[in-house]
Amino acid sequence: MRERYWNCRQRADPSGRAIVDAVRERRPPFSPADVVLEFASVLKSYGIRKITGDRWGGEFVREPFRAHGIEYSLAEMAKSDFYREALPLLTSSKAELLDNPRLVAQFCGLERRTSRAGKDSIDHGPNQHDDLANVVAMAIVLAAGGAAPFMVTRRMVDQIRQAGRYRPSLNRGS
Repeated sequence: MRERYWNCRQRADPSGRAIVDAVRERRPPFSPADVVLEFASVLKSYGIRKITGDRWGGEFVREPFRAHGIEYSLAEMAKSDFYREALPLLTSSKAELLDNPRLVAQFCGLERRTSRAGKDSIDHGPNQHDDLANVVAMAIVLAAGGAAPFMVTRRMVDQIRQAGRYRPSLNRGS
């Protein structure tokens, strides 16, 4: 499985509606250091010095952002909780997403499972990805709650130790 770098810029409008302004994707092969440098530069251009992401990758993900002057805070909820919290925002039009086919496919591909203990989890199906859906769900939930203005996904890097050619790929909303 080959992971990707994802990030999302969001905001809340005056009515509290969560709006996703931009989504960026970097798919392998790439240099993680180059991607962090690029993302840190974009963050700084928006005046953003603090981001929120999940616990995937431990210090490997957080430390490079700190080296570029960006504070990486851990999200307080798990991925499933963000998906669960995002659903009413999406179904009540309290969130505005970009017209991004990959984003739509990933949200549509999410599956809810219940364990024998009765605990629900929401995740992607076998051999699927949810990286973009994950970062966007976190972004809109945080925007609706007035929290951090930027997200970094939990699956930021695959094949961390491999250095590859950097090949930019940008998905933006208009």
